[in-house]
Amino acid sequence: MNMPDVEATRCRVHPGIAFIVTLACSALAQFLLPSRLITGYDTPRIAAFGVLLLSSFALWGFGFMTMRKAGTGVEPGNPVSALVTSGPFRFSRNPLYVALVCCSLAFAVLANSLWFVAGTLVLWLALQLVVIPSEERCLERRFGEAFHAYGGSVRRWI
Repeated sequence: MNMPDVEATRCRVHPGIAFIVTLACSALAQFLLPSRLITGYDTPRIAAFGVLLLSSFALWGFGFMTMRKAGTGVEPGNPVSALVTSGPFRFSRNPLYVALVCCSLAFAVLANSLWFVAGTLVLWLALQLVVIPSEERCLERRFGEAFHAYGGSVRRWI
């Protein structure tokens, strides 16, 4: 692989770090200035948290295994050796990021906090405006028309 391809895959914002930072900032904001989404309804809220969290883990795991099976880098910033269009990538170009946002939303439900909802929105914006466009430019350079065809037939999110 030549150097420009390696350079093109570097992340200005690492998705995992963005996730942790937004959760930490949300928790700090909730501690300093508590806010609630709803009052009462603890059992359905906890159940919703469980469903969201399990769904996010399942989607992330399925996407991770699909990428590993294709023999391409999973970690953001690693070189990309294959355009993955199978598994959950048939429905979303970014199922791992869908899972990350879903997990963040699960914590918003668990914490019952507007701050965590705001943190989820910030995470989504970082992914949408910084991470994904950078990755898609790299994929476009690497796979050309194949990526254009894939991008034209599969949505970015869901």
